[in-house]
Amino acid sequence: RLIEDSAVPLDDEQGNVIGIARIAGDISERKQGENELRKHEHQLEAIIDAIPHGVLVADDAGLIRESNAGAERILGWKFEELRGRAVEILLPERFRTGHMKLRSEYAMAPKIRRMGTHELKALHKDATEVPVDIMFIPAPGLEENLALVLIRDITEYRAVRQQLALLAAIVKSTDESIVGSDLDGLIVSWN
Repeated sequence: RLIEDSAVPLDDEQGNVIGIARIAGDISERKQGENELRKHEHQLEAIIDAIPHGVLVADDAGLIRESNAGAERILGWKFEELRGRAVEILLPERFRTGHMKLRSEYAMAPKIRRMGTHELKALHKDATEVPVDIMFIPAPGLEENLALVLIRDITEYRAVRQQLALLAAIVKSTDESIVGSDLDGLIVSWN
């Protein structure tokens, strides 16, 4: 059993201590609950850090409240460097002003949505631009409005897409006959 004990001096009208009032109580259940809560918090942190993509938690003012290891890997910033800073620090300068307006509009009607209709760029700590795909997910039911921001580095995807486009252009421009088949030998394409 865990017992919490506190004492308070009792004074007379002249301010002299004439006694002590003590209060003691069993806090075993409270401590067990606190330990369980800490355990669940650590599990949630481990799960979020295991996500290979970047995860940020931002408030209505656009201030970063949390980030995971994936965000550090993609953007180069440690959480301690991002905490309390505006998300615009992660954008190239040319996008920052417009983003503040869009962020305000999103805060008025939050919903799950993909950001942008064109290729997006995030700003790495070393000032290089990283091609990214970004998804916003509101976190309802909390005391304040928070949003999860999922960030996926699409550098490799973009390189593969460029390679496929190059191969398609080669096939289309050649006068030679090219036949494509699947692993079972079935013809699936030709020029």
